[in-house]
Amino acid sequence: MRGGWRLINRTSGEVVVPDLILADRFWPRFVGLQFRRRLPPGSGLLLVPCNSVHTCFLRFPIDLICLDRQGRVVEVRRNLRPWRAAIAAAATHAILETAAGDVHVDVGQLLSVQAAADAPATLPRSLQFLSPEPTRE
Repeated sequence: MRGGWRLINRTSGEVVVPDLILADRFWPRFVGLQFRRRLPPGSGLLLVPCNSVHTCFLRFPIDLICLDRQGRVVEVRRNLRPWRAAIAAAATHAILETAAGDVHVDVGQLLSVQAAADAPATLPRSLQFLSPEPTRE
């Protein structure tokens, strides 16, 4: 899993997730948050691409924030408990998993990534849909 990114609300500039963990390859997506005792406050796991998740082997409830290919929030599911499954809205391209109640976003908000101090020099291909550049609509 790769870090070094922050997720921000493109409209307000507010930092939504200060420590964004990227799971954009098979194994990190497969493992996800399983077997962790908790997710540190301010952290979130972004699964790309992803349109469904399960919470088997999780030890804590999570919130799911479903994003489309423009970085728009298309669905928010709160407090998904362990040993559940969730299929996201049809437009979902990626799912952000956060500790339950840790992140506050609303459907329709547009999110983008911002490099943290330890971020790679270039935006990974899997995060380009969250580029801070305005979307073409």
